[in-house]
Amino acid sequence: MSDDKYHEIFEMWRDKTLSAGFTITDFRMKYNFFVTSDNVCNLTRAIGAKMAYKSLVKQRHEELKLVQREMENIRWV
Repeated sequence: MSDDKYHEIFEMWRDKTLSAGFTITDFRMKYNFFVTSDNVCNLTRAIGAKMAYKSLVKQRHEELKLVQREMENIRWV
């Protein structure tokens, strides 16, 4: 695969992250957790972008489940 295609994949995951309601800062923080700033490999950047998206979505899902549990506990009170 060409570097241009990997760059398109990176942009697709970044755009998908923004479309899901996360900020560019959220994306950059998660992305930088997975990929160091000195890594210029486009394949690594594309994979890092996907991992950042998946991680943010998973984190949001876990937080929503926690809130739902708390709301269920309040109903019992």
